[in-house]
Amino acid sequence: MTTEKVEKLKSLVTLVVGFLLVFLITKKVVFVYVAFCISIIALYIPFIAGLLFRGWTGLIHVLGTINSYILLTVIFFIILIPLAFASRLFKKNTLLKADSDSDSYYITREHEYTAEDLKNVW
Repeated sequence: MTTEKVEKLKSLVTLVVGFLLVFLITKKVVFVYVAFCISIIALYIPFIAGLLFRGWTGLIHVLGTINSYILLTVIFFIILIPLAFASRLFKKNTLLKADSDSDSYYITREHEYTAEDLKNVW
C-alpha cells in the first residue's frame, strides 16, 4: 500500500472517529450511520474515498485560515489592545528612568574590547 493511500485512510479513520465521538456526545444515531458509510466508502470505493479526502483536507485548510487570520485578529483587538491601554493608564512607564537623576537606563560605557573579552562569552 502506498503512503498516499495510507494517509487517505488515516484521515478518513479520523473522520469516522470524530463522527463516533459526536454520536457519544449528542446520542443521535445519524452520526453512527455517517461513520459507517464513510468507513465502507474508505475501504471499498477508492474514487469516492479520494473525493472525501480532498473535501476533508479542503475543509481543514479553510478552518486553518479562519483560525490564523480571523480568530487571532479578534483576540488581538478584543484582548491585547484593551490590556495595552489599561497598562498605559494604570502603570507608570518604568523603562524611561532608572532613578530620579537619570533620563533613561542607557549607560555610556567607555570600554575597549580585547581578545580576552571574547573568550567564554557566556
